[in-house]
Amino acid sequence: MFHRIEYTFCFDEKTWECKHPYDVNGVTRGTIPDRFVKRFFEDVFWIVAADDRDLHTDAKGIVCSSYSLSVFGKKLSWDASAIDENGDPRYIKLNEAIKMLLASLKRDDD
Repeated sequence: MFHRIEYTFCFDEKTWECKHPYDVNGVTRGTIPDRFVKRFFEDVFWIVAADDRDLHTDAKGIVCSSYSLSVFGKKLSWDASAIDENGDPRYIKLNEAIKMLLASLKRDDD
């Protein structure tokens, strides 16, 4: 069974929500601290100048986790092999930026 967790961020308002497809509550909401918004954009700003053809990696198989991100009017898609130790350095850095952003999120119910 596949699990799809979807985060939506409103950076102007510094808010987020997460949809959990198999959770009874369904959606979690909260805020993003200012410094983490700034840090995230600094880490992913390379996407603005990237050619659209460079923003997608090929999936290595059905068992491989895949990810997508829409930001700056562009959509990126990559699989887990793009972020392993031999992967594309841009996607390794992108993965770290996303992890840091997710770790910074404050839940409304905290």
